Parts: sequence; C-alpha cells; structure tokens
Amino acid sequence: MGMRPIIVALMYGSIGLLFVGIGIPLALGKVRPNPWYGFRTAKTLSSTSIWYAANHVAGIDLIIAGAAIVLGVAAIYLLRETLIPTLPLATCAFSLFVVAMVTIVIHGFWFLSRI
Repeated sequence: MGMRPIIVALMYGSIGLLFVGIGIPLALGKVRPNPWYGFRTAKTLSSTSIWYAANHVAGIDLIIAGAAIVLGVAAIYLLRETLIPTLPLATCAFSLFVVAMVTIVIHGFWFLSRI
C-alpha cells in the first residue's frame, strides 16, 4: 500500500512552496555571488552582472515552477478520481516535479547562452 494521497499532495505542495521561497530572493537580486545558493556556473561566477541577470531569470523560473507544482498537485489531488483514476497521485506529482525541474534547467542554460 502506498502513501495516503493527502500526504503525497502535501509533500509535493511543500516542495512547490519551497521553490517559490528560494526563487524570490534570486528574482529580486538579493543573493550575491556565492558558492552555495543560486544558478552557479563558471560563467555566472565570472561576472556580477551575469550572476544577477542569470539568477533573476532562474528566480522567476523557480517561482513559476513552484506555483505550477502547487496548483498542479492540488488539481491532481482534487480530480484524481475522475480525471486520472488509473495513475497514482505520486506518479502524477513526481512527473510534474520532473517536468518543472527540467524546464528550469533548460531555460536557465538557454538564457545563459544568450548573454
């Protein structure tokens, strides 16, 4: 027997809120270049202007992804019996999480290649 659906929904919803919380300081330019927190690559660490531009975009992406995860998991939870009765909530929520993460990474590196 798997985890109860409400636990899965709360767990992934919390991850979404964490993304929003991590993204806000990045989007607002409050995080100085450092080796621990932010979109850290050789290129972003080479220049403060690149750091702030790339992390602004990464922060916005995290906020959008976090909100999408929260809303998506809530919708999946509420509609799980009628919309997707054969797929477990955990599978759908994890899939949403993976798509959000991959999108953030791809967009971040795309943006970094353009500046």
